[in-house]
Amino acid sequence: MKLNNFKAIDPTIKGGLTSFSKLDKAVFLEFQNDIQLLNTFAIKIKTVSSSSITSKLNRITDEEEDEVHSVKEGRVIYKLHKYRERDSSINKKKKAQTLKEKGNLECEVCNFDFYRKYGELGTGYIECHHKVPLSQLDSEGTTRLEDLALVCSNCHRMLHKKIDVLSILDLKKQLSS
Repeated sequence: MKLNNFKAIDPTIKGGLTSFSKLDKAVFLEFQNDIQLLNTFAIKIKTVSSSSITSKLNRITDEEEDEVHSVKEGRVIYKLHKYRERDSSINKKKKAQTLKEKGNLECEVCNFDFYRKYGELGTGYIECHHKVPLSQLDSEGTTRLEDLALVCSNCHRMLHKKIDVLSILDLKKQLSS
């Protein structure tokens, strides 16, 4: 996005985003004719961002916490993302198959059942976890019912909490210990 802001400022390039900030323009103009200086600053930024300083800057302790107890939310922002598509029809098939075979939809990790807990409100609700993350596929792949696990929302979050996705069995073991 930032590069597209710079494209809009650069008179030699057509295109880019039209809503760049004054700071974007100031930065572009400062480095426009001095690529070597730009490279020097980029190296310094990379050095700082890869050092232990970054983790210290991101860590907030109780003493550093300020007294702000409210924030403004709800601002509309637009984002451009590359998104790898999932076909939700297989999730529905997995739920239907499990309901037919077992008579209920309970979490494969902790046995939580939304219907038992919430009554009619929880009817048919459970999340579907893909055992093989899209990030591990080189290109398009085929998902079979066996590649899916039905899990409650909490277990699903725990399965995805780290970059290395936990397996259903690993989370089950961790929960039982």
